[in-house]
Amino acid sequence: MKKLIVLNPEGAFVSYFVYTSERSTVPNVETIPENIWSGRIRLNGPGVPDLDIARLLRRYSPHGVAVRALYGGDRFREAEFSDASVIGRLRELTPGSPLNIPAVVRLLELTGRTVPTPEIMLFFETAFFNRLPVSERTYAIDDDAAEILGSSELRRYGYHGIFHRAAVTNVRGVSPDTRRIISICLEPQPEVVGIYDGKPVTVSSGSTPVEGLPGNTTCGEIDPGIILFLHENMKWGPEKINDELTRKSGLSALAGEPVTVQEVLQVGGTFELARKFFEYRLLLSCGAAVGAMNGVDAIVFSGRYSGAGEKLSEWLLSRLRAASDKAEEIPVFFLRHSVDRIIAESAFRMLEKAIE
Repeated sequence: MKKLIVLNPEGAFVSYFVYTSERSTVPNVETIPENIWSGRIRLNGPGVPDLDIARLLRRYSPHGVAVRALYGGDRFREAEFSDASVIGRLRELTPGSPLNIPAVVRLLELTGRTVPTPEIMLFFETAFFNRLPVSERTYAIDDDAAEILGSSELRRYGYHGIFHRAAVTNVRGVSPDTRRIISICLEPQPEVVGIYDGKPVTVSSGSTPVEGLPGNTTCGEIDPGIILFLHENMKWGPEKINDELTRKSGLSALAGEPVTVQEVLQVGGTFELARKFFEYRLLLSCGAAVGAMNGVDAIVFSGRYSGAGEKLSEWLLSRLRAASDKAEEIPVFFLRHSVDRIIAESAFRMLEKAIE
């Protein structure tokens, strides 16, 4: 039996999930990892409390540790085993994700000092989107302006690549010939991706997760001139504007109280304005995917609110059927695994290949 720990640094905490798995003796049958323990550890400023992580590693003596990184820029296109070179490349990307990358690097370094040292793997949310077409990932901004902004990688990304990659695997496991997939990730910051032949061709998110669909508290797509207005007329600085657009906007602002995507879609008339607004924006993003792929063959819902997709799918299908050459036969799939479970499955496969 192999043991694996998934580490997910987000915000003020690092969540951990301990999984076990036995290698299947039946050819071509996937082993199913079992989550035996989970919890979270508070981060101390930009670092990670070494003692708590060290105790966790000593307690379970895992064969592998998988770390989720929110950002990998253009340098990381797949999951990778960690080494000094990988950590060095990751450090250089810190300006692109100043809150997440330092914590990821600290976890990698601390785990690497553990004896015996487990196999350490990195899983990037942005990796899936490195193959976005140039016309989709590019902003019409002068190159000199981009350099002044301090980024040579100022481009559109997606931020739930692990879910979207798993969505493709899920559909193709049932229908290998499916080519045009709309992947709808219902997370606190929702995201829609058009996937053609396994590669993303459209994504609703942008250079930051704020662009795109409205979330629990994030505004979604907004006219950049509004930011200038808030600065010039309200005298708000960057921190105040960021707080307003990422923590006090979105569906909660429309509902007049704190709500989640799931509540807006499932409660009914109570949040009618927020629901209709979300549905409309979702339809526009799906329409972009249909246009780019010249149709749609399947829809997949994933994320922590994927259950809300059951009711949403009926409404969405009634508007997308006309765009499909399959008439009324657009299959809908639901990927109900958590992101840590998806990472665990992939990490166990990486460990098996490393042994072979």
